[in-house]
Amino acid sequence: MLHTTTHRPALAGRLTLPPAPLYTSRELQIGKHLWRAIVIAHPLYGNNVEYEWRNAAGGMWLPARLWSGYDPDHYDHGLPARLCDLYEAEAPQLARFVPGIAARLARRALQELPA
Repeated sequence: MLHTTTHRPALAGRLTLPPAPLYTSRELQIGKHLWRAIVIAHPLYGNNVEYEWRNAAGGMWLPARLWSGYDPDHYDHGLPARLCDLYEAEAPQLARFVPGIAARLARRALQELPA
């Protein structure tokens, strides 16, 4: 018997949208692209900072892993070096959502105190 509908349970769980970000940073233009940091709640690892990019002329925001130079084995993942500027500017806001960033900022503040 030929069925006219196809049921694919294996795909059902993979066709979901990513969770809405808990925080979205301001945009930073690096070359011809805009970059932003977002905080995503991960069910196993807690809140994570991720980066997204798009063409400065517009378009959809894409995850950093789709960047042409992305390399997870490289120390900076092959992403633009100026993302450090975005991180430093947004660190106080990111720290509200990611405890590890708050601890790092506290350690840095203690190191900067006069002896």
